Amino acid sequence: KVSGSLDKVNFKEGGFVKKDDALFVIDKDTYQAKYDLAKAQLESAKANLTKTERDFKRQKQLSAKNIASKATFDSAESAYLQAKASVAQNEANLKLAENDLDNTEVKAYIDGYIGKTKVTVGNYITASAEPLARVVQINPIRIAFSLTDKEYLKMKASGEKDLNDFVINIELASGEILSEKMETVFASNEINMATATVGVYADIKNEKGLLKPGAYVKMFITSAE
Repeated sequence: KVSGSLDKVNFKEGGFVKKDDALFVIDKDTYQAKYDLAKAQLESAKANLTKTERDFKRQKQLSAKNIASKATFDSAESAYLQAKASVAQNEANLKLAENDLDNTEVKAYIDGYIGKTKVTVGNYITASAEPLARVVQINPIRIAFSLTDKEYLKMKASGEKDLNDFVINIELASGEILSEKMETVFASNEINMATATVGVYADIKNEKGLLKPGAYVKMFITSAE
């Protein structure tokens, strides 16, 4: 979300990373300086607000006693209102600077395995949608498959309450059968008109790490009865 020189790469390619790990650090010193500047400008604006508020209150009292002119009172009021607006503006600038400083650390959003980094220390990084690296979740992992509309209706008519009541076995490319516990399983809310199939998504435990994203497997669905 920020641009600058890449200072650090804090992970080993192909390794496991945890949620909120700082994977990359981008030009942190520059954004720290911008944050410090915004903080100082806010303090200055607050000091000016204190002064103009005192002047405004003093002119208000003098005006009530017909001692100060209307023009002097209006000038003090205007300065006070401008000082309040300046404080609000500098508070917003400080918040933006704080957000940018936080974003100098590119953190992992999930637990998972990280692949090859596309940048190295010293590269200039621009704020964009281009990924710096890819993290994939392994456990649990989602398997996507399809049932024909006839198969889906037959399952619904089998007496089971929902898809979680079915037993799902998985055959790997090696022929090994996995009977992993399903976390959740659900069917799409509509039928694909082009293929007359219903998409089904099963999230299962993958503690051994035998399943990897992109792999093809065979699914065997059996009634619990």
